[in-house]
Amino acid sequence: MDVMIKTSFRVADDGTLIMGQCVYVPNNEMVKRKVLQETHDSKFVMHPGSTKMYQDLKPHYWWPNMKREIADYVLKCDICQQVKVEGSNCHNPIFTICFRNFPKKY
Repeated sequence: MDVMIKTSFRVADDGTLIMGQCVYVPNNEMVKRKVLQETHDSKFVMHPGSTKMYQDLKPHYWWPNMKREIADYVLKCDICQQVKVEGSNCHNPIFTICFRNFPKKY
């Protein structure tokens, strides 16, 4: 079954290509990297994860495979990977519950 997806591109007065309500980012690695750096490395954002970064960019920018490229960018960030490892204390609980002294009624 072929599905036709209607996309509405237009050119803004300043020459910016717009798709729907989003700025279309051209297939240019320098331009994409600049958008990703501005969103990810800003002092005010503090290295968001890929999901948060995608949600922040999605209303304003669009390019093919954007979600994948954002995830790849975050995966290559040494600071994010270090924080992710240090912040995962799933295997080190704050306290341990000892069940041997509980009554066997339950």
